[in-house]
Amino acid sequence: MGSKTKELIEVLDRLVQMLDDDGQQHWCDWMSRARKRLIESDFNGVEKVLSAYGGMGSFNDICLSKITRKNDRFSELQTRAWELATAIKHEQ
Repeated sequence: MGSKTKELIEVLDRLVQMLDDDGQQHWCDWMSRARKRLIESDFNGVEKVLSAYGGMGSFNDICLSKITRKNDRFSELQTRAWELATAIKHEQ
């Protein structure tokens, strides 16, 4: 497992925790499944992360509702997950 994949797993860990704390169950489950696939060295985890972005109602459209003071950090993590997944995909 490469360093970018390890970092992506760490980013997803943080995103999953924040989503869970905010009651965002759909996206929490989505990113948990992607994380699990990455841990299992399944490239579909990268595809799952990337498929969450784009279009109306997608992952990059959500904001945390219960812990608004953490939205800036959440946004940074969303962006970083996208960057890492994109980089990993291009390396394949």
